[in-house]
Formats: sequence, C-alpha cells, structure tokens
Amino acid sequence: MFVGRAIAALAADPKVQDRTGMLFGSWELGRDFGLTDYDGRRPDWGRHKIDFSVLPPVWIDLFRTGADLEIQWLTTLAARTRKFRTKIPT
Repeated sequence: MFVGRAIAALAADPKVQDRTGMLFGSWELGRDFGLTDYDGRRPDWGRHKIDFSVLPPVWIDLFRTGADLEIQWLTTLAARTRKFRTKIPT
C-alpha cells in the first residue's frame, strides 16, 4: 500500500519530470511526499543501520554477495547507457 501511494504521489507531482531517469526507494518518496504506512509509521530503510558485528558470518556473506551483484548490475547498466548515449546527436 505504501509503495502504491508513493508511486501515485510521484505521478501527481507537477515537478515529476525533474526526477526523470532517477532511481528512488519508496522510503525516499515517502519522506519527500510526507507519506506514512497504514499504521502511521514511516519506514525508512535508507536510514537503517545494520550492526554487522551481531550477525552470523553466513548472513554477512549474503549481504556482501548481494552488494557485489548490485554493483555488477549497475556497472552493466552504466555501460549500456554510455553506449546508447553515443547514438544521441550532439
């Protein structure tokens, strides 16, 4: 529900074009548009701090693997975008 309202708020924003091509978390949009969850809370994973010292090593490996995969995906996306950008006339 929260994500749906964040998307609706973004779509209704008269300045939505200023955000074109950008990537946002629902927590960022919730913060920007003053949204809360159904129970009044405002989840904000972007500000969540993880105490890795209390986690089992296997979980830390999962976080590391996930972060590495995200970096790989973003690197691939950036390379594709650079290639596309060369096709745009100056």
